[in-house]
Amino acid sequence: MTDYKDIHGLKVQAVSSDPSDPITGQVWYNTTTNLLKYKAPLGAGSWASGGNLNSGRRTGASFGTQSGSLYAGGRFAPGSGPTAQVESYNGSSWSEVADIPAIKDRLRGAGTSSAGLVFGGEPETANTQTWNGSSWTEVNNLNTARHDHMSGGVQGSALAFGGEGGPSNTTIGNTESWNGTSWSEVSDLNTGREQGAGGGTSNTEAICFGGGTPADMNAGSQLTETWNGSSWSEVGDLNILKIYGGGFGSTPSAVACGSYNPSPSNWANVEEWNGSSWSEVANLANGRYFTNGGSGTGSLGLLAGGQQGPGVTNMNNTEEWTKSPGVETISTT
Repeated sequence: MTDYKDIHGLKVQAVSSDPSDPITGQVWYNTTTNLLKYKAPLGAGSWASGGNLNSGRRTGASFGTQSGSLYAGGRFAPGSGPTAQVESYNGSSWSEVADIPAIKDRLRGAGTSSAGLVFGGEPETANTQTWNGSSWTEVNNLNTARHDHMSGGVQGSALAFGGEGGPSNTTIGNTESWNGTSWSEVSDLNTGREQGAGGGTSNTEAICFGGGTPADMNAGSQLTETWNGSSWSEVGDLNILKIYGGGFGSTPSAVACGSYNPSPSNWANVEEWNGSSWSEVANLANGRYFTNGGSGTGSLGLLAGGQQGPGVTNMNNTEEWTKSPGVETISTT
């Protein structure tokens, strides 16, 4: 009879706590709880209400995890100027923390609520600042000033790609890699774009989706590209056009949400990336755009703020995305 070791090449491990990132099909025995467990495939995802931002806003930099996120900069109301205000999320509520050194919106960030990084923004800037959980520090600038770009990574290993910038302040495909000290120019996106969304875990792995290209700036695009550390590759398109959007995750698993589409009924549309293609999944409770990013992974994410239509007061609403954890107990009776 074929047993677990014959199939997987190893015996069932006895551990004192559940593995932090088990692979699908992995089995282990938890000696603390005396339970035999396995990692099942993730189930369907759903949205739930989170704590509201103290100040509704749009086009700020949102990054981190579902239980520890930052929202930096942005605009409080349509027609208002940018702000330097920053709020931190602890998994249930937002609180104001130290402002970024420069007033700006349309910026992007990377990292966590205790070790973060913001860069670029409008007014047009190449400025980069790091966050240590209590204060901001000016560090080396981007090589190309930009706003409405996309980003991924962590404080010591990040990526900035696309946006509006350069000498003529046009849509660009320029990509820069951050090594914890300085930015270096690397291979461009295949299609330059701005006001899209993306994510990634480091400067060697990222995904970019949607956004406006010179040919479709009003409606957005369906284009998706992935980054392998040296070049971008075009992969499966989104199902609908998206621009001014949000999203989170990485190359194997990502979520596109909070984006503009010519049809207002699509502002709540959500799509999920499984590593090869996009599929439409549960809608947001509150359709929105101008979300400029999001926080978390493809299974535990966060979307905050945004705008619900032209001239409408910017939102303070937060929604949390969760896919079932996929860890189940095996009955031994």
